[in-house]
Amino acid sequence: MSETEGHEPGETRPILDASAPADDVVPPEQVASPAPSGGTPDGGVADQSDLAGSGADPVAQERARVRRPFIVLSAALLVVATFLGVLAGRYHSELTDERAERQQVQQVASRFATAFVTYDYRNLDASLQRIKAYATPKFANEYQRAFRTSIKTLIVSTQARSKGTVTDLFLGPIDGQSATVLTVLSVDRAGKAGIVPTGGSYLELDLVRVSGHWRVDNASIVLFDNAGSRAGPAVPALPGAATTTTVAK
Repeated sequence: MSETEGHEPGETRPILDASAPADDVVPPEQVASPAPSGGTPDGGVADQSDLAGSGADPVAQERARVRRPFIVLSAALLVVATFLGVLAGRYHSELTDERAERQQVQQVASRFATAFVTYDYRNLDASLQRIKAYATPKFANEYQRAFRTSIKTLIVSTQARSKGTVTDLFLGPIDGQSATVLTVLSVDRAGKAGIVPTGGSYLELDLVRVSGHWRVDNASIVLFDNAGSRAGPAVPALPGAATTTTVAK
């Protein structure tokens, strides 16, 4: 039988090598197509790091080199700004504390000065208690002895009444635990001799801090001579009295 037996005339039939194994024949549908550019054989996208290789981008390196000084400068400026902020806060706190302390000294001095020149012979104990409320224990005891032994006698004998107000106040530097205040008083006095208005009286006060509170440790009236010089401290004369009394430390 010929090789073309059983077929139509003109039809050819491939002749397979009988010696080739059947498994070596690859079906047409399993033949892989070439991988696209930049991709993987299965159609995926290749890793860019693999494509670029292990070398870094020169442009990125240059940008990092240029940015580095600016980063360091920004960090330094942040440190300086933080330091200045802390310093400003501390200064503001100290200034606020100093202002509050000066107000406390002025307040105590003003109240003491008002109580010191305000009294009524009909109720001297109330006047004494107001003075002691703003005085140190030491000065309060000294003033109380002088008040009961001499000042009270003069006030009662002249039936003196006095009312004073602080019109001005001068505070010197606060030296740690002590301060000095000069108060200007307007005082109206009345007694057996009648009404005796007195303006421009000067009361000097020495204050110290006691248990966190400012208290008066000494008080004296400042007298000036005709030339304007300071003549010396004394308690103001009472209406009808011929003498003055000084309360010293």
